[in-house]
This record gives sequence, structure tokens and C-alpha cells, in this order.
Amino acid sequence: MLKLKYNKKYEVVDKMKKTRLLNMIPILMIAIVLMPVVTSESPGGGNFNIISTYASTRQTNSIYSTNDDVNDDVLVIVYNYRYENDANTHNLEKVLTDLGYTVTALYRPAEGVIASTLASGDYDQVYLWDITSQLGLTSDEDKNALATWYSSHRGNIVIDGRSYGIYFDISRDKNLIQNIAEAFAHRGGGLWIGTDHAPSWARNGNALLTALGYGTISGVHYSPITGGDTGCELLTTPNTITPTAMWVGTVGKAPTGVQSDGVDLKPLMWSYNTTYISYALEPLGPALPEFGSLAVALTILLTAPAFAYLIVKKRNIR
Repeated sequence: MLKLKYNKKYEVVDKMKKTRLLNMIPILMIAIVLMPVVTSESPGGGNFNIISTYASTRQTNSIYSTNDDVNDDVLVIVYNYRYENDANTHNLEKVLTDLGYTVTALYRPAEGVIASTLASGDYDQVYLWDITSQLGLTSDEDKNALATWYSSHRGNIVIDGRSYGIYFDISRDKNLIQNIAEAFAHRGGGLWIGTDHAPSWARNGNALLTALGYGTISGVHYSPITGGDTGCELLTTPNTITPTAMWVGTVGKAPTGVQSDGVDLKPLMWSYNTTYISYALEPLGPALPEFGSLAVALTILLTAPAFAYLIVKKRNIR
């Protein structure tokens, strides 16, 4: 009798262990299916969690193949005092429009116009092009509105101290603008600030950078570009950019390093030790799995306990 009780006791324990093991199967299967959603490998080799829910949900299985990116609403702000009738000062607007983005352009906006425009629209990307020596961005209301907008896109920014390439050499710079716009689109938006050398031709760009608590464009530089971060998507996707072939006249030095909000600006193009373009981009979250994968996981979750029950019952009959 004691032996029978002993055997039954361990038989029950054995069945419980098997049941628990079988019930673990659906959990493990779901973890395998959903693992890519939770973690991904960064360019530096480390792992990171999804930074932005909005950015991650915009992606398809092929990160750079979606046509939905051109649905971004873009605000272009151009300060072109004394060059009002110069068609080349409209090149930035034209490039973004030709790429298919919905563009709202403000030229030499009066005080308060930027703030009211941002308040009345839902803009994914903002471009401020400073192509004048006259200061126009003087309104605290406008600067605060831009800073508030950027706080929702913080960490996605490009600062170009040689942006007059868009004016003088649009055939090459338009490819760079396309790369920047696409990189922003995959992250839910971003800010581009383009100037020339300082202080004369960077007054408006520097006014915004100061409002953001960032370093400003500085100096006058002439040396050709000697290098670039060719591993960065801004120089590779969808267009391959050759840094040394890009336009340089008299240009400004872009700020780099960790800024007041913790964003680390990295050099994108440079001449020896002088950075002409700096940038920061939030890491991309991985593509979400297709519906089919989620359906399989859900099916496993719902049916596995029933199968486990049948298996255990069959063993009990034996």
C-alpha cells in the first residue's frame, strides 16, 4: 500500500512537471516570434530598446522601401532678404516638393507667422535655410514655437554650415537633401538648419540654435572637404554621397559634441579638423512582424493548452 501511494505521489508530480513544460511551449514560441520587436543591434554593436513608438510603427519590413515617407508634411523657412527675386533661393522648397513631400514654405516670415503656422499644422520635418546676412528670426514667440516643436523630434537634426551648395550646386546637394528627408521620415521627423559662414551669413540659423541651447555656426573656412562619415545613412541611402565632391565656398563650422539637452552632434562632413556638417539621429527600431507572424503566435497561444491537456489525458489513460 505504501509503495502504491509512493508511486502515485511521484506520478502526480511527474504529470505536473510535464504539464508545466507543455504550457511553456506557447510562451517560448511567442517570444521567438516577437523578439525582433523588442530588441535590435545598433551600428556600434550594442543592443537598444525601441526609442519611439511612432518611429517604429512607421516602418515596413524593408526599412528603406516604403513609399509612405513622402506623406510627411514639411515646413520650409527661408530667410532670403535682398534676394527675394532670386529663383535659386527657392531650390530647397523645389527639391522637397519634387521628392513628393507636402511642403509649406515661408519666405522672410513676419513675427509670429512661424508660431501660428506650427500651431495650425502637424509638421513632421522643419527646414530653416539662412541665405541672407540680415537677421529676421527675432521673435521669441517664433523661436519658442520652433524649440517646442523640436522637443518632440529631439535627437534628429542636421546642421549644415555649407548649405549654400543647394544654391550653387543643386545637382549634387539635392541628393543629400533627399537622404536627410528620408532619414527623418523613418524616425517620425527631424530638423535641418542650413547656413553659410558666421557671423554674417548665419544670423538666423544661429538664433534658432541658441534658442535650442545648442552650439552655433562659427568662423569662415575655405578648405575643401577631406572626409565624411561614409557609414552613416545620410551619405548612403538612397543616394551614395561622395563628401570630397561636395560644394565648398566660404563656409561655417558646425557645432559638435554633447549639447545642453544631451544630444550628441557628430561630424558628417569635414575638412581636416573642421566640421562643416554635423548631425544626430535616433537609432531605428526594427520592423514590426507581418500580420501572418502575429497570427501564428496567437494561434499557438490559444491552442497549445488544449494540446497539452490532450497529451496529459492520453498518458493518464495509459
